[in-house]
Amino acid sequence: MSDDGEVKYVWAVEWHNPFAQNKRGMVFYDVTLLPGVTEEELGKFLAEEGFPAVDGILTRAVRFEQQYLLRHSEEEGPDPLSSIQKEGVAEKLGSLCKHTTDKSFYVVMSSGTASEE
Repeated sequence: MSDDGEVKYVWAVEWHNPFAQNKRGMVFYDVTLLPGVTEEELGKFLAEEGFPAVDGILTRAVRFEQQYLLRHSEEEGPDPLSSIQKEGVAEKLGSLCKHTTDKSFYVVMSSGTASEE
């Protein structure tokens, strides 16, 4: 939960458009439960209606792919950039950019499983 007691998630949807200049991407929706709505109700809705509705969108070019319901994690998850073991890669990354962890999330459910992970 957030500091103000609201239950917050991120609904992430991958998309692919082979005809566009930017062929792949993701859309992120901030989702905050309304008062009185339970986490179980949201999960049931996404599994039974929300994820399938996005999967069912038909366009000539854009295809919506994997979907995730993410929840903010207070715990640090694994940090792949700090764990790189291939020689020279971490040093090269450091010479190209600064990188910090913005937020850490864990997967509550995905369209591939449509249930809790």
